Amino acid sequence: MPKPVISYGARKALEVQLGEEAGREIASLLQQLADAVAALEKKKVDVTPIAPLGGLDVLSYVPPSAAHE
Repeated sequence: MPKPVISYGARKALEVQLGEEAGREIASLLQQLADAVAALEKKKVDVTPIAPLGGLDVLSYVPPSAAHE
């Protein structure tokens, strides 16, 4: 089982302030969100541009050889 995102005290405070069922539901939602973020971080891939364009507009760029035609 994954490590809980919020402490027992915080979970208990949620249950007291919102009611037991709502507090448990919010704690469960927080755990699910933390698990989803952890899964995304594991799948993260760094993207490095091969040739940075340096501010050129890709859609209107005309190579120098084609500009003289």
